[in-house]
Amino acid sequence: MMEKECFTCAWHDNFSWVCFNGNSEHRADFTDPEDSCPVWEGREDSDEKEEK
Repeated sequence: MMEKECFTCAWHDNFSWVCFNGNSEHRADFTDPEDSCPVWEGREDSDEKEEK
């Protein structure tokens, strides 16, 4: 199971460490990868191939 941390959130930018989720208390703020919040959303693995 995926940990619900900023590092694995779809709204967390791993380059700048900024949260881009407008519903988060951390929006437009720098976050530590280990931080979390109640509006966490899972990131889709970009390496997965779409099934047709």
